[in-house]
Amino acid sequence: IEKLWADPRYRFRTLVNSNPSRGKGKVPRMRPIFPEWSLTLDVVVMTEAIGWANFCKVAELAGQMEGVGNARKLGMGRFGVRIGKL
Repeated sequence: IEKLWADPRYRFRTLVNSNPSRGKGKVPRMRPIFPEWSLTLDVVVMTEAIGWANFCKVAELAGQMEGVGNARKLGMGRFGVRIGKL
């Protein structure tokens, strides 16, 4: 953890509005960032309910449209999907 903290590639720092309802007062915030990461998982797709082609389309669009994590609105957190063999 100390090595990650010492490396600025794993830190994202910006000014944020701490109280959006008041509309003023930006404060610095820092979040961890992992520029390269991966996740492998097995998924059971009920093709009778969604269909294989639709599942693949939803999975591929999910990362391009929304992504994961706190910085989605900043354009970060996007991911790509690679669907392997059945």
